[in-house]
Amino acid sequence: MKRWSCFFLALVLLLMELFVPEPQPAQASSNISPGFYDGWVHYLARADFHGQMVNQDVKTYVTWGDEFEGRGHLMVKINDDGAGGASIVLPTVIYLGDVIGTDDPNHGSCTMYMSTWASSNYVYLRGAPAAMGDTFQVPFKPAAALILTDQAHKSVVTGDVGGCEEGAVGELPTELPNNKFVLAQISAIQFQTTYHSDTQMGGTCSLPGWTGTYPYLPFKESKIFSLPKCYWRVVKSGQGKSQKGWK
Repeated sequence: MKRWSCFFLALVLLLMELFVPEPQPAQASSNISPGFYDGWVHYLARADFHGQMVNQDVKTYVTWGDEFEGRGHLMVKINDDGAGGASIVLPTVIYLGDVIGTDDPNHGSCTMYMSTWASSNYVYLRGAPAAMGDTFQVPFKPAAALILTDQAHKSVVTGDVGGCEEGAVGELPTELPNNKFVLAQISAIQFQTTYHSDTQMGGTCSLPGWTGTYPYLPFKESKIFSLPKCYWRVVKSGQGKSQKGWK
């Protein structure tokens, strides 16, 4: 009898696993409470590359890691019909770091380090009302307001390789125009609402067209564009200020 009891218990547990539905992730509703919301947005975007090639026994290697970090002000207005828009004031701090090296078995090596710091203060004011839902976006063009703030270089030489210092100095003027071209890929910032209530809302954000892996000839390795973080939060006017601090 005990054996049959164990059998029926196991059968009941199996049927529960088969027919009890699994909990589904919560979906944000598009019925966002009308009003004026005020808060913050914070994003961190990167462009990275590391590659090398050998030509006639001379090895050339290139490494660069560019970082774009924006922390700013986000304002959202929604009317009773569910239409509205958003405004952003989004300053961005930019760091461009490059290492270029050659290793010649007959003459030695040359390694050049270049660093560039820049900033961009992009402002967009809300336009004509449009439908607002769980996802909305506004123009964002940091390349249009790029300002150089500082640069530095260093070179390390072994053997009798010449022109290393001059090469490091000569590369600096090209860094900002090259990265302005890279930044031009960003033309909008899109906001995804992952939570909201009658008094606040927030979630994640993205830069359409930014993330991906792209060829970088003549190297066989690829460039990697990523968005490690992008968050936002706003609080309805009259409900207290959004918590300070950045994720």
